[in-house]
Amino acid sequence: MTEKHFNGFGNPYDPSFGEGIVCTGSISKSESLEAFLDYVQFRPTRIIFIDDNKDNLADVSHWAKSKNIDFVGIHYREADRVSSKFPFSKERARLQLDTVVEKDR
Repeated sequence: MTEKHFNGFGNPYDPSFGEGIVCTGSISKSESLEAFLDYVQFRPTRIIFIDDNKDNLADVSHWAKSKNIDFVGIHYREADRVSSKFPFSKERARLQLDTVVEKDR
């Protein structure tokens, strides 16, 4: 399957798909998932979703329930235990997203 950029969400970083990964950009996980599933023309009966953020799990859970899709959510916490030399930086994240958009990949 080829790379796909989903346009029309009105956000600076729309979701995209490539190399087996759905990148949500600056929209919700559920909106990105729905765009991807529409793109591949597939409606699952069950979704297993793993995330480190409980809000993202709740978002996809509510979306799945509205679509009558069985949902299994796994709250991944291992990242909390791993120390990083680099603290989260909004500026670094913005630079990475800007680079992705500019390079179209």
